Amino acid sequence: MPKLVKNAQVVEHSWVLIRTEEELAAADLTSGQWLVPYSAYIANPEAYKDADRFGFWIASDADIEQVKAAVKDRNIIAIDFPVFADGRGFSLARTLREHTDFSGEIRAVGNFIFDQIFYMSRCGFDAFEFADETDVNKALPFFSTFSESYQAGTDEPQPLFRRRA
Repeated sequence: MPKLVKNAQVVEHSWVLIRTEEELAAADLTSGQWLVPYSAYIANPEAYKDADRFGFWIASDADIEQVKAAVKDRNIIAIDFPVFADGRGFSLARTLREHTDFSGEIRAVGNFIFDQIFYMSRCGFDAFEFADETDVNKALPFFSTFSESYQAGTDEPQPLFRRRA
C-alpha cells in the first residue's frame, strides 16, 4: 500500500486509490475505503453516497465549477498530479479550501516532488500519498522549508505586511 504523510506526520491509511474504470469494475466495494474516479462518482453518486467509505479523485484539468457542488458531502478529495510540472492542482486545492469552505482532507496523489510540499500545504493540501519505494521520512523536513511566508495562504490568511506589529 502506498505511504501517506498527513499533517506533516507519517501515518497509516486505508484509502485505496482506484485509477481506472477497469480497476473500479474489479474492486470489491462492499467494504473498505475507496477513492474512485470523479467520472464514476458523477455517473452514479448514489452508489458512492457513504462519505466515510467513498471519496473521489480529480484530475488536474478538472472543471472546478463542476467539482464544487460534489465536494460538499465528502470527507476526502484527492487531486492527481500527472507530472510534477503541472501546477493546476495547487489552484484546485486552494479553490476548494477558499471558495467551497471544504474542510475535509485534500490529498495529493501522483507525480509531485518533495520540493513542492511546502507550497502544496500552503494551498490546502494536508495529505500526500507516496509510492511504496519512497522514503517518506525524507519528506518531513520539506514541511518547514521556510520559517515565514510573505504571501497569504490557506494556512495563514494574512500576508506578512499585515502580520507585522
